Amino acid sequence: MTPEEKEILSRARELSARAAERGVYTRTPFLTPEEQELILMEKAPLPPVFQGGYPEAERRVAVFGSREEFGYDWESDLVLLKAQPASPKFADPLTHRDFLGAIMNLGVERGVIGDILVCENTGYFFVLEKMAPYLAENLKKARHTPLKVSQVSDLPAGVGVDLEEGTVLCASPRLDAVIGGVFRLPRSRGKELVE
Repeated sequence: MTPEEKEILSRARELSARAAERGVYTRTPFLTPEEQELILMEKAPLPPVFQGGYPEAERRVAVFGSREEFGYDWESDLVLLKAQPASPKFADPLTHRDFLGAIMNLGVERGVIGDILVCENTGYFFVLEKMAPYLAENLKKARHTPLKVSQVSDLPAGVGVDLEEGTVLCASPRLDAVIGGVFRLPRSRGKELVE
């Protein structure tokens, strides 16, 4: 296990214990799918529930606590921002990479940004609430295209992750080989997950 993975697990244990002791929800920053799997394998006082702003989210926060435990629901602090070209007629074609690069150039840590979805040259991204005003004010341009950034309540219809069915060829019917094939991981990582 890498030092980064140990740190993620340690932080998750701490957040789960704090939620259990105080009876209040706690959450992590946005996590990659691998980090989410790591936390799921951990035996924590309160198991996590993952939230990413929409059902198919890849990057999600781990929320510790539940209505059954605390008697109230978690108030999400995830905000959806929309970044669109200020002058669509003169805009460059923008990609996920362009929006992510523009955000990272502001010195923002990756953990405060969730999924970035691009539709019709407009970027939609989930952020932690505390960062929304900063990004809305300072995200002025992606590539050479000036942007207008605003907070919106929902993703427009048709914007989301396109899932595709595929076929995985495995050298053997071993579970670690199947996991490695499906999630595009080395078989050694698949074996770790099985263990």
